Amino acid sequence: MQNEIKKMCFAEYGILVKSVSLLQDGSDNLVYQCQTDTTKYVLRISKKQKSDEDFLFETNLIKYLYDNGIPVAEPIYNNAHSFLTKYNEQKMILFSFCDGEKIIFDKNSFPNEQQAYNAGIILAKIHNLTENYTSPYKPSRTMISELKRIVENQREFEQKYENGTTFVAQVYDILEGLDK
Repeated sequence: MQNEIKKMCFAEYGILVKSVSLLQDGSDNLVYQCQTDTTKYVLRISKKQKSDEDFLFETNLIKYLYDNGIPVAEPIYNNAHSFLTKYNEQKMILFSFCDGEKIIFDKNSFPNEQQAYNAGIILAKIHNLTENYTSPYKPSRTMISELKRIVENQREFEQKYENGTTFVAQVYDILEGLDK
């Protein structure tokens, strides 16, 4: 796979990658770090056959956030001046690499006050920036469609998740509020 990624980066982006390492093998994506002599990139390869519109909606939103000072990885245009690359029947997107630290939160480890404050500041900035954001692409899944999916799968959520019944009731309240 590493040689295929190197070939793809050169063919599609004109980037000569020296090394490739797996960062994450998730349920939706494979994520690799690609290193040139001087620059690091992140390559996300989709495991799911989402529509091109879904990829481009997400990537254009990320680019919008990047261009407006939100600390996110910048999507990189390929040689065809698109963020979405199709190579060997796989859909992928290349991003700049953002140095940072991984913070793990679980039931025994909570964010400290500074981490929570910083996250709140970034979320507020994202909210303000995207309040009037419109995209030329329309995703197949939206917040509303995901809320409706929870209602459709109510029994599963109630049984599978701690406080699932409360969560489903909150989703009903949100959907009811949208109808007003």
